[in-house]
Amino acid sequence: MIIIEALKDGYLNIHDAEIYYRIYGDSENENTVLFIHGNGEDWTCFQRQLEVFSKDYRVITMDSRGHGRSMSADSTITLKQIAKDAVMLLQKLGVTHAALIGFSDGANAALEIALNSTFKIDFLVLA
Repeated sequence: MIIIEALKDGYLNIHDAEIYYRIYGDSENENTVLFIHGNGEDWTCFQRQLEVFSKDYRVITMDSRGHGRSMSADSTITLKQIAKDAVMLLQKLGVTHAALIGFSDGANAALEIALNSTFKIDFLVLA
């Protein structure tokens, strides 16, 4: 496995949580993919996909609130909140449309975005 370095990483304050994110690939690429991990995971569960996807997409990973490096004062974590956080993260990063790739509860959060958000989704991959 080849480890690639993030172009950018950091924290954004979103809905009273500090959400950690990383960006790979061409930061100017309009074609964006957001990876959303499952419960008990963090962004690293997608490490093997980063090299392939970052060749053609701007790739964004995030740690959902209360997971990995993300912090939240509220101990209640719901799929709706994770979905709202993901949309706000994309908006704060200036992303107007994206593909969503979700694993486990990340797939449920991606589906929540698709069903109950006005954010433009290019395509969904749910596992």
